[in-house]
Amino acid sequence: ISVPERTPISVLIDAHPRYYSRMVQKSSIKTVVILVAIGTIAWLIAGMVAITLDYDSKYVWTCVAGAALGVVGIRYSIRRDRRSGI
Repeated sequence: ISVPERTPISVLIDAHPRYYSRMVQKSSIKTVVILVAIGTIAWLIAGMVAITLDYDSKYVWTCVAGAALGVVGIRYSIRRDRRSGI
């Protein structure tokens, strides 16, 4: 008769959400905003290239939508940080 392996108690304690939050390193809001801003700038540059090279309008509008969502993401991240902290 084989005995099933059991998970050590220390692993179960570490997996608990209350303890898990201590193990996860929290990112700063500056890192998040910089990352989203880089993406937004990339969409704007891609939009400028699309306009300059006279691409189809669907590519231009995709770039506009990407840049707009980037701006919304920046505002959302800052607002979330003020309310609860990231």
